[in-house]
Amino acid sequence: MLTRRATHSRPRMQNRPVSLIRLAGLPLSLTLLSILAGSVINRVMVVELGLPVILAGLFIAIPLLISPVRIWLGHLSDAYPLWGRRREPYLMLGALLSGFGVALSVALVVQTPPLASGATAWILLGLLLYGVGRNLTGNTFQALLTDRFAAGVARARAANLYEVIKLLTVLGTQMQDVLMEPYAGLVLGMDVAATTRLTMFWGLGALASILLSGLVLVRWLGLARLYRLGIGLLLPLFVLVVLAGVLQRPLLLQLSVLGLGLSSGLAAASLLAQAVEFTSARSAGLLLGVWGLGFQLGRALASVLGAGLVDLMNLMTDDAPLLAYGAGFAVEAALLMGALLAYGRLRLRAACALSGGGH
Repeated sequence: MLTRRATHSRPRMQNRPVSLIRLAGLPLSLTLLSILAGSVINRVMVVELGLPVILAGLFIAIPLLISPVRIWLGHLSDAYPLWGRRREPYLMLGALLSGFGVALSVALVVQTPPLASGATAWILLGLLLYGVGRNLTGNTFQALLTDRFAAGVARARAANLYEVIKLLTVLGTQMQDVLMEPYAGLVLGMDVAATTRLTMFWGLGALASILLSGLVLVRWLGLARLYRLGIGLLLPLFVLVVLAGVLQRPLLLQLSVLGLGLSSGLAAASLLAQAVEFTSARSAGLLLGVWGLGFQLGRALASVLGAGLVDLMNLMTDDAPLLAYGAGFAVEAALLMGALLAYGRLRLRAACALSGGGH
């Protein structure tokens, strides 16, 4: 009965653009918060305070490292409705915690306090609150999508390989969180306002492509082709990002970041839809908490690896930021190539299972 209801409801929801646009409002707000929590803090710590990139990466990773709480929070929204509703109250609570945590941490970090000070402790507290709120909101939102769209499929044999693909994709697309703004400041000499707008370009591109995917592209291309298209478009864009630094062309960097957002949004829309397919609607919050844990830990790992790689390259090249950050972007591209190759194996395994060959 569950599968039948979900299968009948899916076409109705896909034909309602207004509903999809309303659903897209929450990821948009989380992206705007991440601009403040990630981009501003990252830029100020690396460029203005002159701290090691790895330290900025660790600060950015704090909200991600507490992502194991997603599993418990997902169970709460499954089993303990508030005021008769399973999802909406938890969304509101998560949004409030996220907003307060970002406001507290950013308001303090822009004053460039000494690292060993009481203000740093409050910044860490703000990032923790932001992390809890973001995990609560993101996980509950994904569960809400599953409530509305899930087809009730349990493809357990494909799940492990899917996790590998998702991790490689996250590493390949999210490492730029810790790289892009310092790269723009140190290599192209862009100020804080200009580097912050880079995240705006990325967010607008991602939002546009996710909306377009939900309205049109998923039905036209299918999830597999949509994922391959997104990853395939990402790879040459990293070359343009490095070229913008070589030629000292901020406009080229802005256009490249917009393209990165568009391409990342295509891949993200495909992965999200496939995660929903792997999830049962009855325990969506708990199961998506597990999926989200992998995603957030992947983002944290991306931040730390990217920052560590840049610091290492700076030591090896006697502080040459173009070479250091260029190496970081090259590693991102290599990870995405690995994700694309692994995705081909996943589709082959799924085809064998459907034809009766996967036992």
